[in-house]
Amino acid sequence: MFRALSAAVGLDARHGDCGVPDLMETLLADLRLGLRMLVKAPAFTAVSLLALALGIGANTVMFSVANTVLLRPLAYRDSRELMRVQTVQQDTRTPIGNSPPDFYRLRETNQSFSGVAALYRNPVNLTGGQEPQRVRAIVASAELLPVLGVAPALGRGFSRDDERWGSHRVAILGDGLWHSRFGGDPSIVGRSMALDGQLYVVAGVLPPGFSWLGNEAQLLLPLSFEPGDNLNSHNNYFMAVIGRLRRGATGEGARAELAGIARQIGSEFPESRGLGMDLEPLEDSMVGGVRAAVLVLLGAVGFVLLIACANLANLLLVRAATRRREIAIRAALGASRGRLLRRLLTESVLLAALGGAAELVLAFWAADALNLLGQEVLPRMREVRVDGGVLAFTLLVSLFTGVLFGLAPALHGSSIDLRESLSETSPGGASGRRRLTSALVVGEVALAVVLLTAPVC
Repeated sequence: MFRALSAAVGLDARHGDCGVPDLMETLLADLRLGLRMLVKAPAFTAVSLLALALGIGANTVMFSVANTVLLRPLAYRDSRELMRVQTVQQDTRTPIGNSPPDFYRLRETNQSFSGVAALYRNPVNLTGGQEPQRVRAIVASAELLPVLGVAPALGRGFSRDDERWGSHRVAILGDGLWHSRFGGDPSIVGRSMALDGQLYVVAGVLPPGFSWLGNEAQLLLPLSFEPGDNLNSHNNYFMAVIGRLRRGATGEGARAELAGIARQIGSEFPESRGLGMDLEPLEDSMVGGVRAAVLVLLGAVGFVLLIACANLANLLLVRAATRRREIAIRAALGASRGRLLRRLLTESVLLAALGGAAELVLAFWAADALNLLGQEVLPRMREVRVDGGVLAFTLLVSLFTGVLFGLAPALHGSSIDLRESLSETSPGGASGRRRLTSALVVGEVALAVVLLTAPVC
């Protein structure tokens, strides 16, 4: 009879408290039993997995965003050395971009940077051979690729000679445009193509994945101005300027030098008076304005996970109440409270692991959706992906979640009175369960109130 009862409740005498001959075998047995118990309660399992997938998924997606936007270095060589230089109004320190003459002066006279580059976006029409195509082109000085630490995959980069008007009709293709428009033809270098009705010669091809701050560069054109072009004046501030600090140079030293250059320009050109120059790390210039918002969102989805955990803890408490006779039989057969606690926690951790696996499907889908949204929402959104760090984060969150929402129900469920639990009429610790359930509900409401009032604060 004892063996029959043992088989009925899944308890093997050799795994009792008298000693565990093989810990791994015991853990595997607990996992198999936990999986069987979840399969026997499909409605409970489905609701729990959905709540976990949404709760853990929101955290994983936001961690992917925070990891990309705030933690991952820019995809350029020694990106910490890259600085953004901007002309600013001296009274308000408001950045207004840079004018071409200011850039040329900075490029020729500075001592703090190993290289300085200027660029701006200028869409062009690509015609000939196929349907006309609107192409996102970047007009850049000859130093752009060397400053970023990027070498063309084919051909060459720009030179100072390409910036002279009349010698400027050369172009560097982005890898995507090279494949989509020209079929990845390796002999593309030296061929001509029509841009805005003018013939340009292909000088090179950019490496795969090259982008300017998360936006794919379809085409690079040299920075060049026709003689007399009003754009090439101190009245037009439309270019971005980046520089790479020399080894040994500091940001403070470069900032002081920029202030001196701005004073010289202001003394020579009346239209530049009242303007200065400043710099900040390129990465900070991208994400400085959204860092606080991303951190707030990361904290908010953490609260959502806590609310999901409280809901699941309540579900597990109800489930433990329906299983009190089963747990009492296990205890009567010799299982200690520690053994019962381990088995109940194994079920919750297994449930969290399955929820984490379901969440990964949502995370991959969400990453693709964020890539499509692009820079309109947050900088570097096209770089968001589920990588090894995100997978490790998901694993840790899943395990933490399993312990968090399973600990209180497991402690309550493993603390039993055999006489009361085996009785047909005993409520089996209902008062204690009600107190714990009430505490969890109060916690959920408190977390929800914090989420609702946080934006106001």
